[in-house]
Amino acid sequence: MPSQALFEQANGTFIAGEAIALYDVVTYETDEQIDKADATDELNAIGVAMNAAAAQGDSVLVATAPGQKVPVVASAAIAVGVRVMPDAATPGRVITHTTTLCSLGIALQAATDAGDVIQILLDINANAI
Repeated sequence: MPSQALFEQANGTFIAGEAIALYDVVTYETDEQIDKADATDELNAIGVAMNAAAAQGDSVLVATAPGQKVPVVASAAIAVGVRVMPDAATPGRVITHTTTLCSLGIALQAATDAGDVIQILLDINANAI
């Protein structure tokens, strides 16, 4: 496992624009802060929060570098090997990729229920097919 310092060099620390839970998918907003990915900005996902932010203004370490195994929270059942995307209906969580919208990565584990934490291989593609 890489050291915390190496992880921080390959990723980034951002300021939260709202409360963010551990493993939320986040977007970078025009106010230069991050928010949970939702229906209005799911194409702008930049990565996964690796710590929680209790309130706006807190610092959040975000996994952004492709090829990393990172945990995410599922909104529904997800099969191993499928691409996942931000869930417009449940900000910060992921679902099976079903559209041409942002693909966040590939599920390395299955989710059977909403709220399951699974590992994905981070591979953000805003123009996924």
